[in-house]
Amino acid sequence: MVRRKATGHTVTMRTDRRWDGEIVALAVPAAATLAAEPAYLLTDTALVGTLGTEALAGLAVANTIILAAYTVFIFLTFATTAAVARLLGAERHRDAAEEGVTATWLGAMLGVMVAAVVLPLAPTLARLFGAEAAVVADAVTYLRISTAGFPALLIVMAGAGFRRGHHDTRTPLYVGFGTALINLVIEVVLLIVLDFGIGASALSTVIAQWVGALVYVALVAAEARRHQVGLAPHLGRIGTQLRVGSALIVRTVALRSIFLMAVFVAGQMGTVELAAYQIGIGVWTFLAFAYDGIETAGQALVARELGGRRHALAQSAAARVLFWSIAVSIALGLATLLGHSVVAGLFSGDPLVVTAAAGALVWVGIGQPVAGPAFALDGVLVGAGDLRFLAKAMLGVAATFALGAALTLATGAGLWALWATLTAAMTVRTALMSGRFRSGRWVNPDLITTS
Repeated sequence: MVRRKATGHTVTMRTDRRWDGEIVALAVPAAATLAAEPAYLLTDTALVGTLGTEALAGLAVANTIILAAYTVFIFLTFATTAAVARLLGAERHRDAAEEGVTATWLGAMLGVMVAAVVLPLAPTLARLFGAEAAVVADAVTYLRISTAGFPALLIVMAGAGFRRGHHDTRTPLYVGFGTALINLVIEVVLLIVLDFGIGASALSTVIAQWVGALVYVALVAAEARRHQVGLAPHLGRIGTQLRVGSALIVRTVALRSIFLMAVFVAGQMGTVELAAYQIGIGVWTFLAFAYDGIETAGQALVARELGGRRHALAQSAAARVLFWSIAVSIALGLATLLGHSVVAGLFSGDPLVVTAAAGALVWVGIGQPVAGPAFALDGVLVGAGDLRFLAKAMLGVAATFALGAALTLATGAGLWALWATLTAAMTVRTALMSGRFRSGRWVNPDLITTS
């Protein structure tokens, strides 16, 4: 056990195995849920592919836009998880139920607003990708129908956060796999049996999304009735949630900008380099599912203990979450390094792409011991409500990457330099959050609000 004196607060740090059962119970279903989410995209890709190349390209354009919106509003899950867990830790069950009702309404309202913007702008957004007219037409069709599911998508995100805040990561897993199965069945009937076009694919996803949303609405409503909480929207609480979430939006947009810049830089290098980068980042994203699960455990455990003002336990839980992330990231990094050549060959038959991708995967392997702790620390700080720090830190990381990316382009250094820059940026991210973690300021809410 190590004692560290933080500014205005004494914190106890220890890696205590007592947390292992809860960490595994939270992290494994959460990681599996995240792995289930791409099932929608995989189903659409496989079945829309039967309609032809133009339809498949249109799906790629539309889904890029939809996934961008999904990423921006991930705060509905993160912020709700932390807020509900903190309230339950303080035995404020009625307030936790109110938080769920408010998050559901906020998700619905934001979904309607996003749909109202995307619906008329769908042709303009689709044309930004420089695709051919037929591809743009299919993308617009898919995108416009998909807007009907935007409110449901955001309600699902809020509902998942509500259940995670209750330390229930199994319900989101069941809902995720269940709705993916519904989507598959409907899509097979509409596209394969009845021979409808790409719009039917979007419609099947919308139906599945609304089924998931209704499940979460029912769960939130049941909890509200249990604690005699009204179901009507409260604009004051909605505004508060949106203000809290704004810092997470900044953090998420800054993080996504890094990967958008990386795609641009890889594209400027050439087709082979872009294809190799896509393989590398695809593997990186797949490995991140494990860290996302650990991050969820960090959010829920830290928020619960801080909500109950059990500061030493919050620090102990955070330290154990960090330990798990380091152990898992080292294992995954070594596995990637050992299998980089084999894995690269699974994604392409082009020798040039395979060679370049193998080099990229070496960097992916090297970067894992940096990436894993970053996810864990992110979860700890989200659970503590230290959101403004996360926003400022991620803006600094994005600026670091932008400078490195510009230097890579200016010198023509090649794909290795792009991956080195990405690894350096992630190292800066981990270092900034590690410094915050060691300071202990995140343990004390009074210190968070003044920093």
